[in-house]
Amino acid sequence: MNTSNRWHDIYTKLRYSPLVLDQRSHRRDIMRYIVLVGLCMFGVVHSQAHAATKTLPSQLIKKLQSRLETAHKNGQLAGTSVGVVYKGKLVWQWHKKPKGTKGSNPNANTYYRIGSISKVLTTSLLAQMWQRGEVTPDTPVSTTLPKAVKLPSKPGGWPYMTFHHLATHTSGLASMPANITPKKGDPYNGYTKKQLFSGIPYEKLVLPIGRKYMYSNLGMGLLGVALAQKANRNYEALVKERILHPLGMNNTFMTPQKRYIPQGFAGPQCRVPTTPWNFGALAPAGGWISNLNDLAKFVSFQMKKDAKSPLTSATLREMQRIRQVIGISNGRIIGGIGLGWTIFPVQGTKARLVMHNGKVSGSYGFVGFSPETQVGLIMLSHCTQSRDKIAVTALNSMIRQLSGAKKQAPVATNTSQRAFFKRFCGLFKQQVTQKEIQALYHKAFLSQIPATKLQKLFGFFAKKYGTCIASRIFRRPQPNRWIVGFQFKKHYRTGLLIQLSSTPTPQVVLMKFLMRPQKIPGTPKAATSRPTTKP
Repeated sequence: MNTSNRWHDIYTKLRYSPLVLDQRSHRRDIMRYIVLVGLCMFGVVHSQAHAATKTLPSQLIKKLQSRLETAHKNGQLAGTSVGVVYKGKLVWQWHKKPKGTKGSNPNANTYYRIGSISKVLTTSLLAQMWQRGEVTPDTPVSTTLPKAVKLPSKPGGWPYMTFHHLATHTSGLASMPANITPKKGDPYNGYTKKQLFSGIPYEKLVLPIGRKYMYSNLGMGLLGVALAQKANRNYEALVKERILHPLGMNNTFMTPQKRYIPQGFAGPQCRVPTTPWNFGALAPAGGWISNLNDLAKFVSFQMKKDAKSPLTSATLREMQRIRQVIGISNGRIIGGIGLGWTIFPVQGTKARLVMHNGKVSGSYGFVGFSPETQVGLIMLSHCTQSRDKIAVTALNSMIRQLSGAKKQAPVATNTSQRAFFKRFCGLFKQQVTQKEIQALYHKAFLSQIPATKLQKLFGFFAKKYGTCIASRIFRRPQPNRWIVGFQFKKHYRTGLLIQLSSTPTPQVVLMKFLMRPQKIPGTPKAATSRPTTKP
């Protein structure tokens, strides 16, 4: 077994259970959102930003623009459009083309593949059909499908699958169908409705129905197909008729026809060209295309009902109500799922951060808003790389300031606690000894993960990211529990949850990684030496 595999085994034991965008990364991203929102609590042409209105905190807009400019300068953004919505209007925009490329910048009408943001278009259709009395969240999905199509079940859960289960990712279905045949560069490969109906009876549920949250593209795709079956209409035409056209979202579609969709890219520097995915029957989970102007209308609609709104205020509240809890801290709900939306109560306020993101081949998107403060943020990019950290941090700051939330006081620490984490930082070196580890770790911890394995863990970190050069305490969520950030010599950082014993000489009794090591924005790249050649 090589070093990388040994590291993976240890890291898997020490980090939170995989909490994934689209196919494999959404539950992990949900945990990142919880961490980001927690840490946030402490704390005019198209080539430039459009001016913000005086009603929004100008310093927050400037901070967002600064972060975007830095990411673009470092080559971390492809063609990107960002907009802020306030009280029903798109009040600020920022557009940039990929660094070092020719041509014009994108604009508010540039098209982007929005990936899993498509899911909230599908759940909006569910809410509209519920409002009209055609279905309810408790309607069994099987009643809308052909009689020959039987849905799977599993002991220990609900006896049948409902629309609520599909919309809240509690159906127990896997992320992707078992009978799908992916091809290189396209995991969906035009999956057909015939394949869906023939394969769904034989799907093995990962969890009992209604038991627990499990993100499922298959489940959301089935939701869209079932709603279209109930209305006896084509899914795309139905969403356009019931949701998009009443809102004036005439540039949101699934079938491009002759419209130009810019090239998408992947990779850390957004330089690898990609090919679009063909979602087929699973398009309700990720197949829509839109632009900044249309998504601004959608965010405005979700925050406030007007005369053109296809949903009443009561129905919107039902969409944005937590129906499935995904995070609890000290007995307080810190994250949940509504009808498609992911919802985070913003600490210290009565406001919520309601959001969804999307990441597909060559595209990334984020939409988020707060109904209480009437502010929302949209971020779209022609690059697969997630930019959730920028979006969530900026939106959370706007919500807190508009809510009048007081700035969190610094975490009270004493000299011994700071000294302990400074010593802990010193463990991240290639020649760390078992004696050094045993001095800082409680024997109960070492009985689960021996000091020899921790040696490999710290050695791996030091080799890949450099030695630890600084530690910083961010938050104390519980007595003796600390959220601590560590910075490494090669310009990386990570966050850990550490619990200390109550003994006179504190020792680590719990350690969990909150996120993978991340490159510190704005840091220079490592210099590479090139051999000199004689002429």
